[in-house]
Amino acid sequence: MILTEERLRSDLEVLNHGGEEAIALFLEMSALFMETGHPDALRDWIVIAAPALPERERGEVMILLMQACLHSDRHTCERPHAEQEH
Repeated sequence: MILTEERLRSDLEVLNHGGEEAIALFLEMSALFMETGHPDALRDWIVIAAPALPERERGEVMILLMQACLHSDRHTCERPHAEQEH
């Protein structure tokens, strides 16, 4: 999936407004990129979309993601290219 400039502008407006709709949009788009096998698009989306969320909503997204990560298999939450420190 490719985000058009028009779609991105519309999405950023929703994100900037905040609230439950912004959180849902952020998570839905993230899931869509992951499910369709577009990790680079997911990365780009997060880089653009996360700063657009108001601070409270960014915090809520972080809490949701941490809860999901901590309740799932630990290996799914590791950074894919994290270097091991020994």
